[in-house]
Amino acid sequence: MPSAQLVLIAIGLYVAVESTSLGLWTRLGPGPGLLPLVLGVALAGLSAVWSIQTVIERRGSSDSAGRREPEEALDRPYVVGVVGGLIVLAAVMELIGFQISMAIFLFAELTLLGRQKWWVSAAVALVGSIGVFVLFDRVLAVQLPLSSLPGLSGLGL
Repeated sequence: MPSAQLVLIAIGLYVAVESTSLGLWTRLGPGPGLLPLVLGVALAGLSAVWSIQTVIERRGSSDSAGRREPEEALDRPYVVGVVGGLIVLAAVMELIGFQISMAIFLFAELTLLGRQKWWVSAAVALVGSIGVFVLFDRVLAVQLPLSSLPGLSGLGL
């Protein structure tokens, strides 16, 4: 069994066990430990399924008389683009706020890395950044960073 899957199963089980100490239920409803319990069990379960699939795939490839398809190479520019974009997003979010920085991030990633048409990228970026902001701010009552620039913060961005 591959070691990466075993590590993920162990992490999932650890999270599930430790989450029970937070309390799964309160008199008002779900407690702070319920979501980590569900996520820990899901991580362990999905990792177990992944490990079974990997073992079956390896057995199947060894039965095919040594004919093995070449594995896809890692697309390093794509990975660097995504990680670099996330780093820039984290760096500028406090300055220009969530909505603008996320819209720029989504537009750039979709246009440059996803090779989408500019108008599709613009629509997804606007709906994505504003939609997530409204979801967190209005529905979940979680405040996302607003711009620290006076002009933008005055507009509620």
